[in-house]
Amino acid sequence: MFRWHYIKSNYMYIGIHFMSAVLALSRGLTPFHIILTNPKFPLGGLSAASKTEVLDHFKRTEQYLPQVLISKELTLEQRRRRAEAFIEEVSLPVIAKPDRGVVGIGVRRIDALEELNDILEIMPCDYMLQEFCDYPLEYGIFYCRYPN
Repeated sequence: MFRWHYIKSNYMYIGIHFMSAVLALSRGLTPFHIILTNPKFPLGGLSAASKTEVLDHFKRTEQYLPQVLISKELTLEQRRRRAEAFIEEVSLPVIAKPDRGVVGIGVRRIDALEELNDILEIMPCDYMLQEFCDYPLEYGIFYCRYPN
């Protein structure tokens, strides 16, 4: 049996993007159509979209995990204050992840404020901090919804 989950994500996504492009073109679709898959999400909720903006759509659900965006445009001190205020609200550990990204690249669990300082000082992009969830499994679901 083929175990696809052992393929490095970089290689797996090449195949997925190629297959998606071929299927889209064979049906006369453009990248614009693919982005409209989830029209209420920025960029259709695809990997280039802001995680914070996408997850904000779920704030009213029970499963929503509190989060805060830490912008790279803020000074180091402003980022630190914002992060520490969030941690006071939810407590450690928290998860730090790039606001735009795929397959867990750049995701770190923060167990102590010293680890948070490392992230804040070197982050090259907007990061989000999210309350830690210790459930044993996590799933990503891609679906298409008709507008009506």
